Amino acid sequence: SRHLKRFNVGEDCPVSDGLYNFCQASAGGSIGAAVKLNRQDADIAINWAGGLHHAKKSEASGFC
Repeated sequence: SRHLKRFNVGEDCPVSDGLYNFCQASAGGSIGAAVKLNRQDADIAINWAGGLHHAKKSEASGFC
């Protein structure tokens, strides 16, 4: 409970099965896109699953 409160996880930002895997894939997609852009392997890269507008570095905020 202390950890949930620390990271603002709760009713509006629920913990669910597979959440870690989703976050890993979402972040990995953004990192992979950045790598392709930096290596000039692509002119445009979009991660449709990444960059949710409520995302914060150290806490959850809103569940879309």
